[in-house]
Formats: sequence, C-alpha cells, structure tokens
Amino acid sequence: MLQHTRLAVVLTASCLALTTALPLHASTQVLYDGSLGTTPVQQGFVYAAIPNINYTSTSSGATTLNTSASNAIYAGYFASPGTLDRSVGFGVEIDLKINSGSTSNTSRSGFNVIVLDQNARGVELGFLPGEIFAQDDDPLFVRDEVLTFDTTASQRRYRLDVLGSTWSLSIDGTPSLSGLVRDYSAFTGTLDPYETPNLLFVGDNTTSAGGSATFSRIAIVPEPTSALLALGVALVTLRRSR
Repeated sequence: MLQHTRLAVVLTASCLALTTALPLHASTQVLYDGSLGTTPVQQGFVYAAIPNINYTSTSSGATTLNTSASNAIYAGYFASPGTLDRSVGFGVEIDLKINSGSTSNTSRSGFNVIVLDQNARGVELGFLPGEIFAQDDDPLFVRDEVLTFDTTASQRRYRLDVLGSTWSLSIDGTPSLSGLVRDYSAFTGTLDPYETPNLLFVGDNTTSAGGSATFSRIAIVPEPTSALLALGVALVTLRRSR
C-alpha cells in the first residue's frame, strides 16, 4: 500500500509540473451556448429523429431532449466541428443534467455522447440516472467502463478528453473514468454514424432506452490538459493493479 501511495504522489507531482509547461495552441470552440436563447440547430447542429417529430425544447438558457414517451424513439443532434486529431489531442465539454431515464438493456441509455476523430475512432458514453458507462467495441456495444454517479442531482460539466489511444472523462474538473479509444466501424444498421470522421452526437440513439436530459453548453477544446489525462489513466491503472 505504501508503494502505491508513493507512486501516486510521484505521478501527481510529475503531471502537475508538466501541466504548467503545456502551451495552449487554440481557444475553446463553443458549439452550443444556451445563454444565446437560440436552439442547437440555429447554432449549427443538425437535428434528426425517428419518428420525425421535435422531441426538444429550448428555454431558460438550455435545451431539453425528451424521449421518455417511448423507447422506440431515436432523436438527437449531430455536429461536424472540424478536424478532431487525437494525435494532438482534443476535448469535448458538455454542461448536462439527466432528468430521467429508463432502459430495457443495461448496455443502453436514453442519452448518449458519441465522439469520433478524423479516423472515425473515439468513444460512446451512455448516461443513466445514477451511472455513466462506455460502450465497448469487442464485443460491440456492450458496456465496459462504468462509473456510479448521480447524474440527476444537478447540472455538471462533463469533459471528455481524447489523446492518442486513450480517452478520459472528468466531472467538474475531477478525473472520473478512462479507457481506450474504440473502433465501432464493424456496426451495420439503419442508423450508422460510426464510420463518419470528425463527428459529435448527443441524444438518444437506441430503441432500448429513453429519457430526458438538459444541456446548456457544448464546446470543443482542441488540446486537452494532457498531463491531467495521463494522471487520470495512471490512477485508474494503479487502482486496478491493487
């Protein structure tokens, strides 16, 4: 235990030192700003739904997507934010609150975030009341990394950093979950965005779950805080090695 503690201290100190030396190459690109009082579509997103009905509302500086009426509903927003290069690193931030959710399959959720880089590699995260999980690619679309967390208590800033072969999720600045970048290209189906490079999707993309979620901001950060990503991965690895 003492050896693990010392290693954690060394990793923390090293990563914090590296953070201070990292240059900032670009500013944050805000894709959706709820404070503007306009919809995500008016700010550049593409909305799609099956059935083709508006399951969204925008008010009080935020947009709510509600597919809780039926698990059969697909609905969500797509964006192409420019080149997402994980060799350099990038981050996606979303200010989000899950209002409700139900599922008939533990590997499905009523609100999901898909992020794919310029080679259509990335990760899909599912948000349920009480937990967040990542979809695996082998076996395909089976939950892998899972975080028990109350997603309904209040709006949180979720930041998904992608760098090299690794992704890391932080919540309000706290590293919380991490794993390997996925390749979902083996999937074939009616709705298949998984070969689309430079893709961001937020919404309900399954007929096995439904729910309601409110988000007020979505942004791309071209270069993540690489040191903090490394720290998150190291600490998760350390925890698993005990």
